[in-house]
Amino acid sequence: MLEDSEIKEIQEISQKAHDFNIKLAGFLKKNEKRRQELEEKNDPRHLFNKWKGSKDGQDWKQKQYAIQQGLCAMCKKSMPLIGSHIDHIKPISTHPQLALDVSNLRLLCPACNTSKGNK
Repeated sequence: MLEDSEIKEIQEISQKAHDFNIKLAGFLKKNEKRRQELEEKNDPRHLFNKWKGSKDGQDWKQKQYAIQQGLCAMCKKSMPLIGSHIDHIKPISTHPQLALDVSNLRLLCPACNTSKGNK
């Protein structure tokens, strides 16, 4: 049979283990959230969307619009600059390494980009 002092020692150790596990769970949760934030931040689509809204992205779009003479790269119909879509020739889903490669980009009218989908 255990003595009172041994029972008390076991209870103290058990409480310390419990407290440690609570702290560890909080630490792991915090680090998992940070890992997800970093993963999202470095996601090719996120990086592309950030570039697309930047000055560099807007400058590229204007230059590409001039190169394409205001025409959709697929249907060759005239389109306005505002509302034209930046299309990945090889989709980000299958070629994430090309997300920011301007040689993989072109401008499409909304109808062509929507009909193209993820092809």
